[in-house]
Amino acid sequence: MKTKQNRDWEGVWVFGDYRNYFQNRVTLQLIAKGNQLARKLATDMTVLVLGSQIHQYAMEYTAHGADVVMVVDHPSLKNYQVETYVRVVSTLVQYFKPEIFLAGATAFGREFFPRLAKRLNTG
Repeated sequence: MKTKQNRDWEGVWVFGDYRNYFQNRVTLQLIAKGNQLARKLATDMTVLVLGSQIHQYAMEYTAHGADVVMVVDHPSLKNYQVETYVRVVSTLVQYFKPEIFLAGATAFGREFFPRLAKRLNTG
C-alpha cells in the first residue's frame, strides 16, 4: 500500500454541486464523464460534497455511478462561502491527490474553481 507522502496523484474527482439539484443536473453529467475517465485510467471516481445535512445527495451520486462519495458535512458549510470552501477543498486535494478534478461551468464553478486552482498552483 502506498503512503500518503509518496503516493502519486491518482483518481478522478467530481465536485458535487447539489444546489438547484432538481433544475440543474450538471453533477450527474460530470459523474458520467468522470466514470469514463476513471475507467481509462483504471482508477476510482469520487464525488466530493460539502454542506450541512446533505446525505441524500451522497446516496443519489452513488446510485448514478460514483465509486466513492466523500461528504464533508458541517453546519459551517451550510451556506456557501468561497474562502471556506476553497480552504476545505484545497486541503482535501493536497492530502488525497486526485489526478483529475471536474466541476461544472455553473455560476458556482466559475467563481469557485479559479480560486481553487490558484491556491493549488494548477490549471
